[in-house]
Amino acid sequence: MKIDDEDLLVDKNGVATIHVQDAPVIDQLTFLGPGTEPATASFDIRWTPTGAERDLTPPANAAPTDPQNLTADFRLAQVEGSFTVKKGSVTYTGAWGGSTGAGIDFAEIGTEQNGIFTHAHHQHRIALCPLCR
Repeated sequence: MKIDDEDLLVDKNGVATIHVQDAPVIDQLTFLGPGTEPATASFDIRWTPTGAERDLTPPANAAPTDPQNLTADFRLAQVEGSFTVKKGSVTYTGAWGGSTGAGIDFAEIGTEQNGIFTHAHHQHRIALCPLCR
């Protein structure tokens, strides 16, 4: 599902939220099987940074196609969210994290660049979102 840029917000503290309301989706009635029905999905997800930033830098000689050719600034995060899917007269809902008691064991938030963009990242750090540094 494509998420519009305005559906993702990052505040001055690095907290990121996604809000999507009634996005049209196709429900696959049987996993990898025949039959589909139209549905809508709504969800809210919030990542709150909790740890120190980790800077990942690729080896200087890494080729653009090398999996190690990754530049990233990541922080551990807490994540919470909720979703609703509606199909006809049936509604499915769920939530995790926060006050729900349903926890997520691992989450990170940050920025990354790979391939030919990695070395540009270190030469021109302004290419990163200033709120994500």
